[in-house]
Amino acid sequence: MEYRIIVPPGIGDFSWLWSKLSTTDDKYFIEYADTGPTRLGTFLDMLPKDKITGHAINKKYRVNFNITQLQMNIVPEVPRLITYQQLQMASGCMFYVEANTHLEHGKRIEDWMPSLRTDLHYKIEGVDPCARRQDIFVVHLSSFRQQGIWDTYGVDESIEMIDMVQRKTGWMPVFIGGSYDDMARAVFEKYIDDHSAVSLVGKTEKDLTGLFNIIQQSKFFYGLVSSGMTMVANVLRTPVAAWWPRPQLPTAWADTNIPYTWFLWKDYKQDMAAVESFLQWV
Repeated sequence: MEYRIIVPPGIGDFSWLWSKLSTTDDKYFIEYADTGPTRLGTFLDMLPKDKITGHAINKKYRVNFNITQLQMNIVPEVPRLITYQQLQMASGCMFYVEANTHLEHGKRIEDWMPSLRTDLHYKIEGVDPCARRQDIFVVHLSSFRQQGIWDTYGVDESIEMIDMVQRKTGWMPVFIGGSYDDMARAVFEKYIDDHSAVSLVGKTEKDLTGLFNIIQQSKFFYGLVSSGMTMVANVLRTPVAAWWPRPQLPTAWADTNIPYTWFLWKDYKQDMAAVESFLQWV
């Protein structure tokens, strides 16, 4: 069967969904809410065409996250899919589908829509899963606006943490981010005063294939701010250290057979020591 669903617009949001929906025999036309950034369409183009028949942004809808209830809502309201059987029984109805609320409460992805199998390493077209790892590590930062919202570590703390990994491993840091990630750009510009590094900040928004291959070929993903790329790194079996604003979500979705550690923004010195120890497993 082919179903039409509407989803949140984040790559990470959809990655969680796709780890379940990709295991069905069904096909999907994906609509996604008009809440930026709008990179999901590019990601959907990289998923198997025999499963995703098409996609479109729907400007009528937006999503918001209720921080008190830990719930991802859509406005205006659309029937929320609770069980996969609902979709099968009402195939002419468009449902809102999200796993965020389930995961934000610390429940594992395997237990969301439990009638479906879970594939934590679903296929992404254009990415070679057998490509050799290079002596690089990916650094993901965000914007100063996001730093204010989540109270993340600042420029100087980030530089010290990146420097530790480069000194310990000898790997080259590759900075990634969107054109709007001004903090990522500021950290890079200060970092290269006395370090070697590469910046792809603002350069990969229409080339996720190239970005994902870099993530897959890197030896380590340093998510100094968590994002959809953090989730994709785990899908691609790349070791991850990542920081999160809330304590339940980080444990709910990742394949823990892949080296993975997570932190809240509390004490960067302690975190840096923990990452240094973690690197022995990478």
